[in-house]
Amino acid sequence: KANYNDIISVEFANLSASGKSLVSAKYTYNGTDHALVINDYKSSFQMPAANVTISAVYETKVYAIINEDGYATAKVSGKTVTSAAKDASVVLTFADRSAEGQEIDEVTATGATLTLADDKKSGSFTMPAADVAVTVTYKAKEYTITSGDNVTAKKGAETVTAANFNELISVEFADLSASGKRLVSAKYTYN
Repeated sequence: KANYNDIISVEFANLSASGKSLVSAKYTYNGTDHALVINDYKSSFQMPAANVTISAVYETKVYAIINEDGYATAKVSGKTVTSAAKDASVVLTFADRSAEGQEIDEVTATGATLTLADDKKSGSFTMPAADVAVTVTYKAKEYTITSGDNVTAKKGAETVTAANFNELISVEFADLSASGKRLVSAKYTYN
């Protein structure tokens, strides 16, 4: 109970550890709302000559998912997001750059513990109570070169058994003319 003109001090619960932040507070009397100024989860008001109801509005705090290079897509419950609440299960998918001859080298989620799928095409983490920066780096994919008998693949003067996308590879064929054979045709296949 309070008397008319008493100064009423109000302290609101700090729910930040559970991922909630205090948005607003008010006291209401005679059907009229009066906003409270909140400072460090505390406020005060002068008691009117009426019964008072005090209320507060909390909302779930969300944290940013920063897509550093544009190669990741974040989803929560199947919906594409750029932020999420603490403890949300965030699923990431990464851009397929195989048509450019690139494969994923490394994925980081600064501020979270990232679990990557075996193929590195997706991953997941539990959203902490902080922003998370996701970075995906790629490297040139190396492709295997299989040469038949009497055929050598070269990059410059070096004999090679693998090469990167769009890398210039020359092919040398053995001269079998001394054994009465000549080269009639040659072909290459991929995929």
